[in-house]
Amino acid sequence: MSSNVTNVVSVDEKNRWLGKLAYGALVSLALAQYDGKTARNPHSENLFLLRWLQTALKQKRFHRCVAGDLAWLINLGQQRVMTSKLKGRLEYLWRSCCCDITQQSDLFRLTYATERLKDLGWDSVVVSADRWAKLTTKTWVAGAVPTFYVVKTVLEVAFDDKGNQCEPVNFWVLGDKRQFAEVMRQHQLQGQWIDAGAGYCLSRF
Repeated sequence: MSSNVTNVVSVDEKNRWLGKLAYGALVSLALAQYDGKTARNPHSENLFLLRWLQTALKQKRFHRCVAGDLAWLINLGQQRVMTSKLKGRLEYLWRSCCCDITQQSDLFRLTYATERLKDLGWDSVVVSADRWAKLTTKTWVAGAVPTFYVVKTVLEVAFDDKGNQCEPVNFWVLGDKRQFAEVMRQHQLQGQWIDAGAGYCLSRF
C-alpha cells in the first residue's frame, strides 16, 4: 500500500545533514585551493562556495530537510558576493552541528551571534567610552535600522587569549529587544536586561 505521508526528520538528523553539507563544502574548497584551482582570498572563496552550493542544490546531493538552508546560503552569496563570508558561516555550521556548541569559546559564539543579527537586518557598532555616554540617552525610533552598540575598550578586556569571557559586556540595544535576546540565547550566551531600558549585560556565566 502506497503512502503520501512525509517522514518527519528529527532535529538530530537535520543537524547531521547540515554537518555533512558544511563539511563537504569546506573539504571541496580546501582541495580546490590545494590544487590551485581557486585563490586563497575571501572573494574567490565566496565565488567557489556559491557555485558549489548551487550545484549541490540542483543535483539534490543532500536530504531535502536542508534544502531551505542551502537556498538561504545561496541567496546570501548572490546578494553579498564580496561580504557574505560563506566559508566562515559554513565553518560555524559544521562546528555547531557536529560539535557541542557549548564547548566553543564565548568569543566564537558572540561573533556568530553578531553575524546572525546582521543577517536579520541589524547594525553592530563599536564605540568609544565618550560616545557611549551620549548614545545611552537615545531610544529606538520605529522604522529606524535596529542597532546595538558596545564600547571598544570593554570588548578588548572582556575575553582572554582563549576567547573565554572574563568580564561582563554591556550592549545598548536600539531595536527589537526580544529578537536580540533570543539570538544571544540561541548561541548559548547568557545575559539580562538592565532595568527597563535598552541596556543588555552579557554575563560570564
